Amino acid sequence: MFPNPAKGGAVPTIHAEVGVADRVTFKIYNIAGQELQDATLDAAPTMIDSGNGPQFAYEYPWTGHIASGIYFYVVDAQKNGTHKTKSGKFAVVR
Repeated sequence: MFPNPAKGGAVPTIHAEVGVADRVTFKIYNIAGQELQDATLDAAPTMIDSGNGPQFAYEYPWTGHIASGIYFYVVDAQKNGTHKTKSGKFAVVR
């Protein structure tokens, strides 16, 4: 997740380096566990070099009116029926 915290008008963006997947799902929850956002990408990943060598990555920017607070994200990458899941938390300060 970057930037973390997302301050001012910065757009919080989930960055997932999961190789080439058939489908990647991004979910965002508030502190109470309510799902706020659900997005699925089935397009090809982008090749990104963040200093550790080139990696295939998917990115999901969370746009719209986002209140200040702590949020949780879950990324689920699916390839040939197997799943890789990663979760974490991030902050938004407006």
